[in-house]
Amino acid sequence: MKEIAGLLFLSVLLGIGTGACGDETLSAGTPQTLPLEPDVDGTKTDDLKAEFLVKLLPFFTFPEKFCAAASRPLTVVVLGTDPFGAKLDGAMGRICSGEREVRITRISSVRSMCEFNEPVDVAFIALTDKDQICQALELFSKCGTLTVGDTDGFCRAGGMVGLRKSSNRIRFAINRQAAEQAGFKISSKLLALAVLVETDSRGEE
Repeated sequence: MKEIAGLLFLSVLLGIGTGACGDETLSAGTPQTLPLEPDVDGTKTDDLKAEFLVKLLPFFTFPEKFCAAASRPLTVVVLGTDPFGAKLDGAMGRICSGEREVRITRISSVRSMCEFNEPVDVAFIALTDKDQICQALELFSKCGTLTVGDTDGFCRAGGMVGLRKSSNRIRFAINRQAAEQAGFKISSKLLALAVLVETDSRGEE
């Protein structure tokens, strides 16, 4: 049921068509996003990204060796400047309540992240410095953490899911290589809606 609801949300938000994203050509049947309403301060965009993040989760199977017992909270870290505020807490609560406790932690820097001793299931990397983003991705790469971000080149730098606003539209990309190397399995239904990219040391996207 969750997967159906998630697909409906993503399909409505994305639409289906042809187009281009940066230097990546989208072929027929690949999603082209729907335009957002005017968003002067970015609030509506960030709200959609929070919903996006939550609805993506059912389409990922986490690595078996890192799968947490239901008794442990699902831990989500927002690393950097939090763009979501209470919107993410509310979205996570609506999706996950009654099944498993969700714990959302805000951490300001990679240095502070290194001192965080709890397992992290999902990390939204809200950093802007490319070197820090790479450090964070390296930190999470061996921990079975699903990495999501919204900076240019995030997926090509090794991030698993990249959200971006382009020409007043929301798009998302998936680095299948990075996700599968970390042990994740991704629903083919989600892959059909995503722009697929590969890791590039230059981080260009």
